[in-house]
Amino acid sequence: MRLAAWLLLSCALSAGAQDAPIPVDQEPRHKLVLKNDYVEVLHLSLPVGERTLYHTHAHDRASIDMSDTTLTQQKFGEAEGAPGPTEPRVPEIRTVDQPYSHRVHNVGQATYEVLDFEFLKRPAQAGPASAAPLAGENPSVRV
Repeated sequence: MRLAAWLLLSCALSAGAQDAPIPVDQEPRHKLVLKNDYVEVLHLSLPVGERTLYHTHAHDRASIDMSDTTLTQQKFGEAEGAPGPTEPRVPEIRTVDQPYSHRVHNVGQATYEVLDFEFLKRPAQAGPASAAPLAGENPSVRV
């Protein structure tokens, strides 16, 4: 009986552990919307109280939050960060020169919805100057 209790406890404690991050397109909550040779578009829907698995972003990216809620971020191997609000309709542009791994925890009051654009190839040269105000850019995109 003691052995069975010990096995159950150790299984419960290790259930939340993850040995290594997985690529973002393999993270179960990130659903593939579109993929071609240049871009991969993912949609994340994260209910209140839930977390993604640790996952790795390896490409320049742009994302846009589509809901008002509060999140924490946790880099792989580090402590969970402080809660912060999402910014719907404000694009976040990141240049990824080195892959980064993290997970997201929805600690807010609404489901977190985000569209994530992963740019698989950088263009050979920058495009023409923008005629509209620039919200952000990286070597792969101007918004």
